[in-house]
Amino acid sequence: MNFGVIAPESIDDGYMEADDCEDIKTFRKKWNGLNDNIILHCYVIKTSSTGSELRIIAQSFEEIL
Repeated sequence: MNFGVIAPESIDDGYMEADDCEDIKTFRKKWNGLNDNIILHCYVIKTSSTGSELRIIAQSFEEIL
């Protein structure tokens, strides 16, 4: 939700969290061990105009320029 902020969105910060972060632990608990053999990472993207935070759990990412 942007609460009426009308501005072009841009990325303020982006990083990969530690592999033992709470988001991955919670994700694994919800799947009851079905994904324990898969290496997962938590990628965080913070936006500048609204201060939003996107948290993406994935095996990897591909940089496209």
